[in-house]
Amino acid sequence: MRTAIILTSVPSETAGASLSVYFLYIRKLAIVSTNLDIYIIASEDKDSLVGIQALRASFKGFHSVRFFLSPVEEQCASNSLNIKILSRLWAPFRFEFSLPENYESIICFDILAGAYLSPRTTGRCILWLGDLQFELTLWRFLESASSLAPIMRFYFLLRTLASYGRQALFYFLICRRFDKVVCCSKSAETRLRSIRVDASFIPFPYPARKQIEVGICPSSIRCFLFYGNLIGAGSTSGLEFLIRDFLPAARREWGAGGFRIVVCGRTELSVTSRERLFDFPEVEMLGFVEDLESIMQQCHAMLVPISIPVGNRTRVIDAMSSGLVLVGHSNLCLGNPFLISDVNCLLRSSGQDMVLALDQIFHDSELRIKLSESARAMYELTYGDRVPHGSILLS
Repeated sequence: MRTAIILTSVPSETAGASLSVYFLYIRKLAIVSTNLDIYIIASEDKDSLVGIQALRASFKGFHSVRFFLSPVEEQCASNSLNIKILSRLWAPFRFEFSLPENYESIICFDILAGAYLSPRTTGRCILWLGDLQFELTLWRFLESASSLAPIMRFYFLLRTLASYGRQALFYFLICRRFDKVVCCSKSAETRLRSIRVDASFIPFPYPARKQIEVGICPSSIRCFLFYGNLIGAGSTSGLEFLIRDFLPAARREWGAGGFRIVVCGRTELSVTSRERLFDFPEVEMLGFVEDLESIMQQCHAMLVPISIPVGNRTRVIDAMSSGLVLVGHSNLCLGNPFLISDVNCLLRSSGQDMVLALDQIFHDSELRIKLSESARAMYELTYGDRVPHGSILLS
């Protein structure tokens, strides 16, 4: 089978999140395709050229895989719907990508790649979608609405609804070009079907971490891990819940200094978040950590208090692949339906209930081992390397 992949960013095995997903999909599809050509629509800058060279080096053993950089103007390569996509909604596309050869299957990773693909393309076209921008637009407003004055709340509500409508319409118009639409989360499937897009959620490949020994934790006090990119929708939602609901409840239950929250991430926290965390010395900021497994081994559980019911957070899959026990918000299972509370994780809807769940994890090593083994088994059956994700995507 001759297959083409279209991307608007350079995949990377180590970058995490969607870029790692794309990289592993290429590896999986290389196994089931006689020829696999990857077209990356991006600016021809130093980062893109270095990334392409690294990809070619990673796949030099796969003689049927080829990588191409298709340069575009920098403003056309933007992944922001608000900047470029919405401005083109009612006008002809300023950039249209036509494949130079014919393929049996064409896979576009995310909405911008799908928008760039020429509607005259022949072959079976598949669109893979990550987090939905129109869904994020709505939930960002709902999370911030309580802090706004009534008149400003009404003003931003109108703006949000207008943006939501335009973005949802854009998704609908692009998705209807494709023979198959796949999404990364169950919540995205539900939202897309609400706008009459026949989409299906399927688990995606994600790299496994080295397993940790959850029955052995050297920390003598309650120690929990919070990590992510610290600037995305999931991180900002989790930080807000952590500061507003969890930390006050933890102080009441365990007292000042009776616990540690270790925060790791590739980027720095916003000034506002740092100021709000100043009164909680129990929160330790480590920044980017190369050897995250060593930090995981020192923690009793991973805390994921992400309350927005959007997406399928890769940090959850990442932690469960390592066997680190997950305690998170009950909305996590709306995106990842394989999370089953009290079977492979503990999901709670309030800060106080999360504190009690973490206390249970701290005192009960047998429960930690049970949840860890179940989480690792769930990962292996859904997101692990043995699952034929490439064949499933093409089916």
